[in-house]
Amino acid sequence: MVERIKLLENKNKIQMQEPVWVTIGNTFVNATYGRPLRKHRVATIKSKWDTDKIGSIILYTTDYEKFEIIDGQHRIQAMIELFGNGAKVLATVFDNNMSIQERADFYESYNNERASLSAVETFVAKITAEDEDATNILKISRENNVKIVGIDVKSKALKFARCNSVSLIQKIYNVGVLNLTLKTLYNAYKNTDEIFSKESHGYYILQQVSNVIKIYQAEIDLKRLEKVLGKASSSSLNLRVTHESAVKTNAGALRIVEAYNKKLKNNRLDESKLFKTYSGRFRLNKKG
Repeated sequence: MVERIKLLENKNKIQMQEPVWVTIGNTFVNATYGRPLRKHRVATIKSKWDTDKIGSIILYTTDYEKFEIIDGQHRIQAMIELFGNGAKVLATVFDNNMSIQERADFYESYNNERASLSAVETFVAKITAEDEDATNILKISRENNVKIVGIDVKSKALKFARCNSVSLIQKIYNVGVLNLTLKTLYNAYKNTDEIFSKESHGYYILQQVSNVIKIYQAEIDLKRLEKVLGKASSSSLNLRVTHESAVKTNAGALRIVEAYNKKLKNNRLDESKLFKTYSGRFRLNKKG
């Protein structure tokens, strides 16, 4: 545990102080980057409580009166419920004027080292730490009127221009087509009925449309693609096509390309490009 903290100290250019006793009622979570409290996790910790196995608690302070929790939120909450606010815990404390960006960066680094944060929790921490890629992703999404669940809205209910997968939009950003993908989908469904468009930014549609744009970016007519997408219910497009396992990755993309090429005599998209990494011949079952 100490070795891991020291590695993160070096990465973040911060210095660990000697452990000190801290009254747990004086600790708090910085909601700007800290993860929400998970009551079931607190309950599990309480039911298996062992003081000898509490582990390392990591805090930050500027005055030694109030302590911001970097790691140990659920264990501290369990202690409060078991022993009250006056109980004390031996904690590792950082006090060297870390900015909120530095604290968020350390929080993300440390928690991903010991216990994985969710994709949204990691993304929020990166935004707070002013990570360039995360900041650009959020900017692109908002410029295209797309709300990210867990960032812009809390509800996961299906609704137009609402994206449930931070990890996917990060992948799409990394291959350079996030702006084109979000813009295309928004334009395709912005004037359609909510029932028709509610899954327009669902995981599978985002994945397949981004694949089409990535593969055919130099030749595709995005206006035509918008019209093709807008003619189909987002719910039907968001259903995985029944297909052989070898074409699983791009089955939906093939359906989109087939619709794009329909009645098109010139400048048709070459469907074989979707499967250039595969060998052999594949058939698509069009029942689904």
